[in-house]
Amino acid sequence: MKIVDAHVHLGTWPKFDLYFSLGNLKTVMLQYGYSGAGVMPALVGDPMEANQALFKMVRGDSRYYP
Repeated sequence: MKIVDAHVHLGTWPKFDLYFSLGNLKTVMLQYGYSGAGVMPALVGDPMEANQALFKMVRGDSRYYP
């Protein structure tokens, strides 16, 4: 059975001093047996730039659904 997290934000939220990286996500997925994740950028800054950076980050890895 596949377990896919449907909503994960990756990036930095300076206002809240929060950060969640792809490395953090990989750790959580391994710990809880997730097969994949729907990923989106942090909701700060220019959305086009944020989405482009996210696509580059997960490109070629079929576990992530941007």
